Amino acid sequence: MPNRPPLVSLLALEPPPLPADILAAVFSAACASGMTAEQAFGVMGEVADTLDVDLAFEIHDTHRRLRYSVNRDKTYDRLIETGRSELVRRLLVMLQTAEKSGEEIVFRSRKIFEALSQEREARVAQRVETYPLIMVVVVVLFFLPALVILLAAPVYISVLEILRGF
Repeated sequence: MPNRPPLVSLLALEPPPLPADILAAVFSAACASGMTAEQAFGVMGEVADTLDVDLAFEIHDTHRRLRYSVNRDKTYDRLIETGRSELVRRLLVMLQTAEKSGEEIVFRSRKIFEALSQEREARVAQRVETYPLIMVVVVVLFFLPALVILLAAPVYISVLEILRGF
């Protein structure tokens, strides 16, 4: 049986931000403030400690491996292959291509953050598309029986009075 979200989460208009969204914003802000990629990974790891233990472990491990790396290109390739989370893989690919091309990390990290924001907006739009169906169910289950009772009760009472008269 599939794991279904509770009804309360279906009715929430905007889903809570995922740790990846928050961490991408932290990484982007750290890079924009002038930190190096290694320092930004460190800050991201500190924030991840409060959000998701598994993701925090992966970020700290990646940060440690990058800090002590001798051959960065091979380290990037290995970390990308073994990365468990999509966020860390995206960041590593971005860092690898930025180091090869000499492009600023700030612009690339902002692109990743914007891509994650667009994915989040798509999830919100998908959730909003289900609201008409949910509202139909609510109307049929709760309002329709009450409406039938309100409309049919006077008719039923008048029919009973007519039948008693016979």
